[in-house]
Amino acid sequence: AHNKGGRRWHVDDASVQGFNVRWCALITMGESWHNNHHAFPGSAQLGVEPGQWDPGWWVLRILKKVKLVDDIKTPASFPGRAELRCIDENACEVGRCGNMVEAVAGSSQ
Repeated sequence: AHNKGGRRWHVDDASVQGFNVRWCALITMGESWHNNHHAFPGSAQLGVEPGQWDPGWWVLRILKKVKLVDDIKTPASFPGRAELRCIDENACEVGRCGNMVEAVAGSSQ
């Protein structure tokens, strides 16, 4: 997940950029959304866009509903990062990722 795959996010000054590996999402419980993890490192939700399957996130949501976990962090839990850039021109606002982060956060509810 550090060498090949898709990327939507770029973290300026990071020595390593993660890549998303779609075909591994189910067998890794969502851990293959590694570019998303580098963009939102404290988030429990790794599949942050529509169509990104994240079974680990699904399990956490169930556990939250039955009150076995709480205080789960999502991309919306964190302030914007100046070093985070959206590199997919078709999906992001021009420039920094502030509006895209809000859009991703809205899809996590």
